[in-house]
Amino acid sequence: MELMITIAILAIVTALAAPSFSESIRRNKRISCTNQLVGTLQLARSEAVRRGQTITVTAPNGIAQGITVYRDDNADGDADSDEIIQLSGRCNGPDVVVSSGDIEFSYTADGQTTMASSLAIDICDTETSGESGRKVSVLVSGVLRSSPFTCS
Repeated sequence: MELMITIAILAIVTALAAPSFSESIRRNKRISCTNQLVGTLQLARSEAVRRGQTITVTAPNGIAQGITVYRDDNADGDADSDEIIQLSGRCNGPDVVVSSGDIEFSYTADGQTTMASSLAIDICDTETSGESGRKVSVLVSGVLRSSPFTCS
C-alpha cells in the first residue's frame, strides 16, 4: 500500500514538472541560437579589424540554415573554399527570422558595416507565441545588440 502511494505521488510530481522542464529546454535552445549568431557576427567584425580587410557575412540558404563568414580575396562575390573563415551551423529548435534588413553585408576594416540601415533578427520558438524571444540587432556602425522581446 505504501509503495502504491509513493508511486502515485511520484506520478503527480512528474506530471507537474514536465511542462516547466519543456519550457526550460526551449528557453535554452533560444539562448544557444542567440549566442551562436552573436558569436558568428562578432567573429566577422573582429576578423575585419584584425586583418584590415573587408569580411563578408551571408546566409545563402536562409539564416536558419547557418551563416557563412568569408574574405573575398578575388572580389568575385562568392565564398570560395579557401576564403571561408567560418561556416556556422544551423539553429536547432527556435525559429530564426530576419525581421528587417538582409543577411548579405560586409564588415569593413574599421569594424563598420556596408549596410544602408540596421539589421534585426528575431529568434522565437515555433511552437508557442506570446513568449519571450530574443532580438539581435546589427547597427550600421557594426555594434551588436541582443535584447528580449515578445514573439508574435
